[in-house]
Amino acid sequence: YIHSLGGSKVFFGLVVTSYSVGQLAGNPLLELWYTRRGAREVYLASLSLCLGGNILYAFAESKYSLLVARTVIGFSSGNGSVGSAYAAHNTNDYERARVFSYMTVAQVLGFIVGPATASGLSLLHLDLPGGIRVDQYTAPGFFYALLVSVSIVMVTTMVEDHPLAADEPGVEAKSATESEEGDAVEATAVETKVPG
Repeated sequence: YIHSLGGSKVFFGLVVTSYSVGQLAGNPLLELWYTRRGAREVYLASLSLCLGGNILYAFAESKYSLLVARTVIGFSSGNGSVGSAYAAHNTNDYERARVFSYMTVAQVLGFIVGPATASGLSLLHLDLPGGIRVDQYTAPGFFYALLVSVSIVMVTTMVEDHPLAADEPGVEAKSATESEEGDAVEATAVETKVPG
């Protein structure tokens, strides 16, 4: 794809690296955003960026469009840490290991199915109305844009945010301790009032 747009081998290396650079920048920023605003908003924003990046990838008219598209997609993929934090926050000690196991399996399946799907899409050669070209270069962008659109609908309808501070284990533990201390003080006060 890069070669067809006039890119060199050096530029190919830049495009490949841009994804990791974007992910490196997105990971801490999206996680910080999550701690302040919650998962729903972060996911919708990052998935919207991912959708835009894939559309730009599919309609790229220059090698620089590909560079920007891959950087944006990489940045949006930084929401992986948000998913882990959300799962940890919304599961109890008994559920957490099982949920994280499911997440790991899903990630591994993505690594397997993703390249296989891209290989299958490389067989497409379609010329759609409006000058839209779907071929071995642009098909992955269109396909992943469709998947991201489905993800946006799922997040909109299924993901619920819960106040972080109220649900933190440390806060609950503190409240329980304070309650126990209050009960102990009250019991002591009652005992001192009872005649010997």
